[in-house]
Amino acid sequence: MDITRLFNEYSDLLYNYARSRLSDPEEIEDVIQDTFLVAIQSWEKYRGDSSPSTWIIGILKNKIYEIYRKKYKNSRVISESEIKLNAFDDSGFWINNQPDSRKSIYENLENSLIWDTLLYCIDTLPNQHRILYKMREFEQMNSSEICKKLDISTSNLHVLLHRIRIQLKICMEGKGISNV
Repeated sequence: MDITRLFNEYSDLLYNYARSRLSDPEEIEDVIQDTFLVAIQSWEKYRGDSSPSTWIIGILKNKIYEIYRKKYKNSRVISESEIKLNAFDDSGFWINNQPDSRKSIYENLENSLIWDTLLYCIDTLPNQHRILYKMREFEQMNSSEICKKLDISTSNLHVLLHRIRIQLKICMEGKGISNV
């Protein structure tokens, strides 16, 4: 395949995919360049078992997982005490008996303001938390897949996901969005 044609056909697809998973524009550019480089170098190995777009997205996914692993291993773990715990009363229940935000969050995201606020809040998460959240919610990976890719335990993953949800809830409420 001609390099120019490969770039013209798949650059927008790769950019949109990478942008939904990474927040740093330079990092997005780098991962797309790396993806094209691998695709060009391994084009002769491409067997045609899947469409070229599926194949090149697979390369991009692996490159993004490499970034996730690197960032995850180099991130500082945020303790629960560092998260603003004013979302709970003394007995450990949500203040104001607020419903579990996970149940209908995707139904409520139709409103672009809510979506934009959620993306902002996700981008403010520490690297480790942002990576886990994107893998779980955007990639729709199950716990065992995430644990395997990041080499962490299931219990650690669940504790971190709990902390992430608290952080996102607090951030969203701080931006005036509640009951999502």
